[in-house]
Amino acid sequence: MAETRPVIVPNACFCHDEKEYAIDFELPGVDKEHIELEVSGQSLCVSGSRDDAEYAGCYMLAHEVDENKAEAKFENGLLRLRLPLKKPVEGKKVKIE
Repeated sequence: MAETRPVIVPNACFCHDEKEYAIDFELPGVDKEHIELEVSGQSLCVSGSRDDAEYAGCYMLAHEVDENKAEAKFENGLLRLRLPLKKPVEGKKVKIE
């Protein structure tokens, strides 16, 4: 029988403004070489593995991002993403009656 390891959804902090998303994922004990990151349109998936566990999470973003300009840095168990939006978010004030 194959050995099973727990799958953990990584702790994450999502922030965004009218230009980009800034997202941090906690992946303690994971080596950079064992991290996979996929960004497409409004979809974001991150996974990583260490000896005793797997990390995995997929997310739908509220706005479409430009995956060609995505940036990712990994240091001390923290994966930091900067995902520019394809077009700026334009808000409209709604009058409340």
